[in-house]
Amino acid sequence: MVQIAKEFEFEAAHQLESHDGQCANIHGHSYRLRVTLKGSPREQEDAKEGFVIDFKELKQRVKAAFLDEWDHAFLAKGTEAILPQMKSQGLKIVELGFRATAENMCQHIAWLLYKQGLPVDSVRLYETRTSYAQVAMEDLLRQGGPSCYNRPKPVCLDEKLPVSEIFGPTIQGEGMAIGQKSLFLRMYGCDDHCSWCDSTYAWDGQEAPKHWSVEQIVQKIQDLGQSCGCRYITLTGGNPCIHEGAAMNSLITVLKKYGYHIGVETQGTRNPGWLREVDAVTISPKPPSSGNPTSAAAVLPLVRRLQQHRIPFSFKVVLFTEEDFDYMKQLYRQFPGPEYPWYVQPGNSNAKDTFELAQAVSRYEEICQRILQDPELSWVKPLPQLHTWLWGNERGV
Repeated sequence: MVQIAKEFEFEAAHQLESHDGQCANIHGHSYRLRVTLKGSPREQEDAKEGFVIDFKELKQRVKAAFLDEWDHAFLAKGTEAILPQMKSQGLKIVELGFRATAENMCQHIAWLLYKQGLPVDSVRLYETRTSYAQVAMEDLLRQGGPSCYNRPKPVCLDEKLPVSEIFGPTIQGEGMAIGQKSLFLRMYGCDDHCSWCDSTYAWDGQEAPKHWSVEQIVQKIQDLGQSCGCRYITLTGGNPCIHEGAAMNSLITVLKKYGYHIGVETQGTRNPGWLREVDAVTISPKPPSSGNPTSAAAVLPLVRRLQQHRIPFSFKVVLFTEEDFDYMKQLYRQFPGPEYPWYVQPGNSNAKDTFELAQAVSRYEEICQRILQDPELSWVKPLPQLHTWLWGNERGV
């Protein structure tokens, strides 16, 4: 067995609230990271012969796993009082979900790289020139993972959230979970007001939101799902990812405690810390016909976060116009299949009127033919809005 090591440097800031010294202030460090791997050099006669891993590949994988995201960022636990102000200024923030000490960070880094299949031996993180934390992968595995993951999360059952509706059980009619028996929790509020939105009541002010406590939301979900054994929840909106803080963190924690599988539907432009705890995410960027198209750059931070934490996700684009189709192809080129799962569906242009099944079938067939004839789109799956084919535009199904 051979040990190899590579060092990396990055700049980052943090704040250790309640610290009894100067670290209670916002401050930064010039971090130096040493990643040590251990393995047998490859014997097969090919381009990688003699390597445990090519240093170039190791660099790319470390950068993709976390380094590009962390560099020149504020590394937050997620509870810092200064966060709302920093977010309002558009500053680069990474919510880790734990206190950003060198001890916690080196454990987290080692675990991320190990979960990516790298033969990690140890990780050493220098916070200053003379001060570092180090963890051996053997010890990390023996204790069952990073200690900062295992601390119980505070639960605030009386904290309230704006809810549009909770309904089900029904069949998920879109995206990678199509056909799944699911309950739906539709949060109130959205940062994208699409021209063709089929759930405007979740943000336009025509219906007042229900301000329910975490306890009330969970009780409603249990009441709806208990008789049929439904354990899948689709968290949708609006955009559920605009909601952050203790209430959302508590909601996700309690739902996971009760054994629910959580799928999230979001535009992809927000990246709250609680997404680390969910089971699947559908990223649904908005095409030009929405009036507010989503750029690839806007969804990239979320994509990196989900990859980093190995959370299954997919892209889903709703198609109304030729311009939408072109937009989808451009986005697909930047996040190509099969590495990135892709789904498209025809838009429901009669969302507020009587649903016309024949028209929907015709539009779906048209999109299928476009996909079949386009050599670039080998990994794009066209799907119908299954729930509309079954129940039309009826709400709450």
